[in-house]
Amino acid sequence: MAIERTVNVADARANLAELTSKAYFDGDRFIVQRRGVPVAVLLGIDDYRELVRVRDLSSDHLQRERRRLAQEMDAIRQRIGPLPFTVADLVNAARVENEERYAQPHSR
Repeated sequence: MAIERTVNVADARANLAELTSKAYFDGDRFIVQRRGVPVAVLLGIDDYRELVRVRDLSSDHLQRERRRLAQEMDAIRQRIGPLPFTVADLVNAARVENEERYAQPHSR
């Protein structure tokens, strides 16, 4: 049964062959710490390859989604044409409106 354990750097160094065998044959995973801070992970090659595969799938999916959204935005821009204002215009208008709304007359 695969387990996850924490080991310090000195123990990992002293027992590297044993830990490597446990990672490879048993699927065990080891979090290596230096002064109580996790700094590395020792895991079997199958677990590593699965992590890389999942990461690559996620990255590919995100890139496809970004391209799809960019194409959708381009299509919207073509349909509506250029906007008569910019984001800076909206921010300035909101600032002026807030200043007017919250301005209080000075009383003496």
